[in-house]
Amino acid sequence: MLSRPRFLRTCRAAVLALATLAAGGLTATPASAGPVDCSADCITSLQTSQTRGTWFTLSTKTTVPTRISLKISQYLNDVDSKPALQYTPGSPSTSHFDPVRNLVPGTGYWFKVFATDQQGRSHAELGYVTTKTRIVTVKIDKITVLDDSDASGNGEISVHLKAGDAESPNYYHDHSVGSGGVLNPLWTREIEAPTSTKAYVELFDDDDDCWLGCGPSTNHLIPQYDTGTAWYGQWGTATYTIPAPKDSDPAFDAWPFTISSPGNSPVKFLVDGRLSISYVD
Repeated sequence: MLSRPRFLRTCRAAVLALATLAAGGLTATPASAGPVDCSADCITSLQTSQTRGTWFTLSTKTTVPTRISLKISQYLNDVDSKPALQYTPGSPSTSHFDPVRNLVPGTGYWFKVFATDQQGRSHAELGYVTTKTRIVTVKIDKITVLDDSDASGNGEISVHLKAGDAESPNYYHDHSVGSGGVLNPLWTREIEAPTSTKAYVELFDDDDDCWLGCGPSTNHLIPQYDTGTAWYGQWGTATYTIPAPKDSDPAFDAWPFTISSPGNSPVKFLVDGRLSISYVD
């Protein structure tokens, strides 16, 4: 037979248990949420998102507070031994959002993420990302001829246009233009520009119509993209440097530029154009 104090304690425990069941049941011991350190796989999520071709955001989630570091390279075999870029750890957390910068647009990269817990244990995972492609739209709107290089009458002008790998030789061919004349080519080309590149406007004044001694020539049909003088004509080239990509590239916003022929060019002119930049997957 139970003694009275023990009997009361037993009854009280039974009443409390019944009350707990009536309120919704006994609470079970919670299941493990995952590794409690990074001796096992403590990375639960690894995602990339992009806003520019020069960088992406790496989102990492871990089961315990960790510091995240990163190695990245275009070549898988170089990720550990010769990473192109290496990012050092930030503050301990279970959620990390790290911008990875100074990348080349339109390029594939291997990266290795290291999650290190506060006891110094690490887990690493490998990933791959392709940066967005940088598209530059080059527009040549207007060419003002300042000096056609002909002392008697108009120049017979051929115009060669180029931006990156996009080229239009003889966009104008033997076009009669005098000093002060204006050409409106309204030339537009889209080019991939992952690095700095150039745009060219060459004007060639054709003199190969001299009928005595010089003979026919087709040199004016071949772009030189420099400045020179020969028996068959004179020419000059205005050059614009399309800038290398940077984080502050204004997507979809056009900005104007003006370039001129070199001071030593026998054909002198001004070019008005525009650039716009966008990033595509």
